[in-house]
Amino acid sequence: MATGPVTFHLPAYLSTEISALQFLDDSALWQAARNRLPLPDSERMEDLHRIDRQAGLSEAEAQELADLERQYEKVVVVRSHATRLLAERGHDIRILISGT
Repeated sequence: MATGPVTFHLPAYLSTEISALQFLDDSALWQAARNRLPLPDSERMEDLHRIDRQAGLSEAEAQELADLERQYEKVVVVRSHATRLLAERGHDIRILISGT
């Protein structure tokens, strides 16, 4: 059974971010490819997931978690597309893929 390429439909706010990446110089792409969610935000997201599993979230906490997850999604999508563009431009991206 043959399958075609996987197609993703990104929300508008992510599509705009991704489209802009192609106009960045290599230095800016490297920076985007190395970007991470700030540690306090990452830790807070983990805390909210733990609270949700243990006792459930208040409406405010659920909204905060949704906002943090949206930020994380943006970081991951931008990183992956920046990495792809660097590879297409002939850069060795192994350091990005290995996570070191």
